[in-house]
Amino acid sequence: MNALEKLTELFRRFPGIGPRQATRFTYFVANMTPAQRTLLAEAIQGLSKNISLCVECQRLTELQICSTCRLCLDESRDNSQLLLVEKDTDIRSIEHANAYTGKYFVLGGSIPVLDENPLSRFRSEELKRKLQNESSTLKEVVLAFSATPQGEHTTDVLKEFIHKHSPTVHTSVLGRGISTGTELEYIDDETLRHALKNRVE
Repeated sequence: MNALEKLTELFRRFPGIGPRQATRFTYFVANMTPAQRTLLAEAIQGLSKNISLCVECQRLTELQICSTCRLCLDESRDNSQLLLVEKDTDIRSIEHANAYTGKYFVLGGSIPVLDENPLSRFRSEELKRKLQNESSTLKEVVLAFSATPQGEHTTDVLKEFIHKHSPTVHTSVLGRGISTGTELEYIDDETLRHALKNRVE
């Protein structure tokens, strides 16, 4: 396998990228100037040096002062609400919609319908610790997952998990308006604001 084939194979591992797109990316990079390729390589290397998981919400962030991200350090945010999402890009979509002011937690994945070990599919220990540490202030956990069968199954599993480890906390899900099959990061701001405002049990 030559250098072009290796890079194409790496691009194919990106979510939503097929063989043709991966090949186009490879040749785009190959046609860059050496200086441009150096900048790209330095940016990728910078991820391992400067980006880490926030110890509170588990989202990828640039940690400059401590191990906690700016959203978790923001004292103006509502500590009584915790919104669970599958991935980091979901937080970006929700923040852009300006419809939520509480705290977040990134699960790091969703749970396949027939999975035999669902706790291995998300950051179960970190979430358990989060629920326990914030038991005195937390009143509601919002389950904000994609409107897919896998997202629905993830919601069901998380409801049981939260009830087990924090039985007094109320759980809610996004309200209607999100089309079936839609991933959270692709929902428009208005629909997302409506879903958050009209969340249900």
